[in-house]
Amino acid sequence: MNAPEFVGEAHRPSALVAAREYEDDDQAFVDAVSVDWDDAT
Repeated sequence: MNAPEFVGEAHRPSALVAAREYEDDDQAFVDAVSVDWDDAT
């Protein structure tokens, strides 16, 4: 999973989301549906 092609492709969608006008809304959604592994145990 350290192939340069994989790293580049994995980063590409993240960069697109970060550059969007609705970045704050997108991040709020991700935070809301993400599991805090420290709290999940």
